[in-house]
Amino acid sequence: MSAYLQAEVQRLSRKLDVLQNRFDQMFKIGQLTAPTNEQSGTAISQIQFNAYETHTVLAVQDFGFASAPPLGSQMITLSVSGDAARKLAFGSHNAALRPLNTPTGGAVIYDATGTTIRLGNNGTVAITIGGVAILTVDAAGLVVTGSITASGDVIGTGISLDMHHHTGGGGSSSTSGPIG
Repeated sequence: MSAYLQAEVQRLSRKLDVLQNRFDQMFKIGQLTAPTNEQSGTAISQIQFNAYETHTVLAVQDFGFASAPPLGSQMITLSVSGDAARKLAFGSHNAALRPLNTPTGGAVIYDATGTTIRLGNNGTVAITIGGVAILTVDAAGLVVTGSITASGDVIGTGISLDMHHHTGGGGSSSTSGPIG
């Protein structure tokens, strides 16, 4: 092989190595190693991929949702054009904290303490705190477990808790039910 062809093969080989490296950098999974910093109005996460590679990256989330994954969560990253200096985190997962038994078509919003908002695939919404379903809503109505505190008037079946009145109740007679 001529010296010219040999030089061209080496040049092309180096270019292929660069392309292979960029391809390898496109999608990677790493581990969150520092609390997400949101002081600038954007979520900045520190992600470690191995003992020698750690990046500080912008964590992109859908509009209307914000989260700060717990340390140790897995983060999926994308490097724009395979350039590690242009890396974005766009997904996170923590298997130890993920709620179980989500039905097909359902969704769960959850935090690290186990508080959940479950959107069932049957038209139900349930809020659970400390393992207790404290609020459930479905087509039949609303069920609350625990006390309800209201800072304003409560109205049920058109009758105000603050403004209702009763008939009777004088002396030893019994009081009627509330009247609007």
